[in-house]
Amino acid sequence: MLKQLTIKNFAIIEDLDITFNQGMSVFLGETGAGKSIIIDAFSLLLGQRANNSKIRNGETRAFVEALIEIDDLDDELKEYVDNGKLFTFTRIINNEGNNICKINGITVNINTLKNTLGKRVNLHSQHDLFYLLDSKYHLSLLDKFGINSLKDIKEEYMASYNAYQDKLDYYNKLTKENNNEDIDYLKYQLEEILDIDIKENEIEELQLEASRIAKFNKLNENLTGAISRLDGEKGINELLYEVKHYINNVSDDPLFTDFSSKLEDLYETSKDITSDLKNAFYSLDIDESRISYIEERLYKINKLKRKYGSSYNDIIKAKKDYEDKIELYDNREYVLNKLNNELEVCKKAMLEKASKLTLKRKEIASILEKNIEKELKDLYLDKTVFKVFFSEVECTKNGQDKVEFMISTNVGETLRPLSVVASGGETSRLTLGLNVVFNDIYGISLAIFDEVDSGVSGKVATSVGQKIKQLSSKYQTLVISHLPQVISYADYFYYVYKKVENNKTKSYVKLLDNNEKIYELAKILSGSDFPSDKFIDNAKELLMYK
Repeated sequence: MLKQLTIKNFAIIEDLDITFNQGMSVFLGETGAGKSIIIDAFSLLLGQRANNSKIRNGETRAFVEALIEIDDLDDELKEYVDNGKLFTFTRIINNEGNNICKINGITVNINTLKNTLGKRVNLHSQHDLFYLLDSKYHLSLLDKFGINSLKDIKEEYMASYNAYQDKLDYYNKLTKENNNEDIDYLKYQLEEILDIDIKENEIEELQLEASRIAKFNKLNENLTGAISRLDGEKGINELLYEVKHYINNVSDDPLFTDFSSKLEDLYETSKDITSDLKNAFYSLDIDESRISYIEERLYKINKLKRKYGSSYNDIIKAKKDYEDKIELYDNREYVLNKLNNELEVCKKAMLEKASKLTLKRKEIASILEKNIEKELKDLYLDKTVFKVFFSEVECTKNGQDKVEFMISTNVGETLRPLSVVASGGETSRLTLGLNVVFNDIYGISLAIFDEVDSGVSGKVATSVGQKIKQLSSKYQTLVISHLPQVISYADYFYYVYKKVENNKTKSYVKLLDNNEKIYELAKILSGSDFPSDKFIDNAKELLMYK
């Protein structure tokens, strides 16, 4: 939840400090007063592009900071925890075009803002093309909607896709191999690796053994000392046994009963530690005569590491590459035919998993279609038919599906892509209806609507207000609107106005009380700065009705 927003020297805003509450808040005021500028400033904290032309005239930098309460902390946010669930997000831009981004005072990059706060805020603007209307996002939206049903199937597909791609890459690599390589040289290199015959974890084991040999005296002295003090004459175990015996003699007194059982546990634990420590000590197989062998062995292994890489896997990979090249040289046709057959088996498995994924996606698409049509019906788009259209493409990491959202807004019209069908007013309602469905699954905690009610009026505007109000019961909503039907649903009214002071325009924000709400709503209804009693009564009725 956005609790506080501070903006300094941004466009016509000199210094604003706005406190917010949960629920639905609306910004109202004359065109040009600075309502959208407030949203533009806040969008900087979501990772939006900064423009130093927005710095207030005569100033060298602009400053935006928000205090946000976040309940669901992901791994990326946890490292910035400072005050429980409260986080301060800061963005500073200067005349040189430099940016400073911070979370709880820690400097971060813009991508971190996008991946933290940016993921939790959905900004809707009439000037946006809306990612919801862009077909390139539709597959990911569908998958996000059905994430629980798709998770296992997608993992199965990805495993088969990766197996196919690995096999295909290997096949392509071999077919391009130069068969005129010096075969004697390849065999010599392979023989060197085979002679050394490195074992998995051998490097680490040899280094550990060498370390133990080097500090044998230290190990022996300290472990012998520890064991003698645990299990020797008058050692810890013997003393604990005696203490336990004394307490047992008085354990019939309730005041000391618990001490008896605790000392028994402590005694048994001490004996277990002693036994384990002895076993570990006696299991040490330290042979000081092996140091020469270890050093020579590590020398040979390090020689391979300098050639092929720093790990056992690097050396084994080089070994397999030499073996494959030698086999390809000796049996090229057989090797490629065998690999081609394996490739076909992998491809068949991948296509089977892709088909399974497609079928499950179509099931989920049917549910999504019904959910969205229900939301659109509430927004007086009850004649709209919403469909998820599938087409088959070459397999990628996402499967073999291309998905596009299609609609028909009137009876008898054919289905067409979402982006080309919607008119201005329809686009507002379509994106609003879609977001009712998608915001929940994306974990949105704040939705901002910048004049998305543009192009609607009457009962349709009322339905938009109702829908935003409905959303505000799930997460915080901020609205910029000029429509009384939408404004009247808000819990909080923020009046934005500007003044000219010292030949400079400044923007201000005021949280309205109940009487001020009525008067400002009456001004909008009447289109006059001095509304009559009739319009004031209308405003009262509109607010009371809510």
